[in-house]
Amino acid sequence: MVGTEDRNQWMLIFVPNLFPMNTQEIITPVAKFIEWTFETVLVPLSDPINSGVILLAFVGLAFWLRLQKKYTEKARKEGGMV
Repeated sequence: MVGTEDRNQWMLIFVPNLFPMNTQEIITPVAKFIEWTFETVLVPLSDPINSGVILLAFVGLAFWLRLQKKYTEKARKEGGMV
């Protein structure tokens, strides 16, 4: 004969909310980790990268304008289109 303890153990697999857990208990730590990653890694990293890109853009602009000035002078000397 099956005892009441064995019967209760067998019934536990059919109890859906034995340990209630909602989605927030899973999502919140993941969200906190992503937020921490942005604040401690990506934000400090973005400042030098952004500055480098802006500096590179200004250097490229200066180079292009200098090159364009040479092409314009050459076109005026040869009678080409300016």
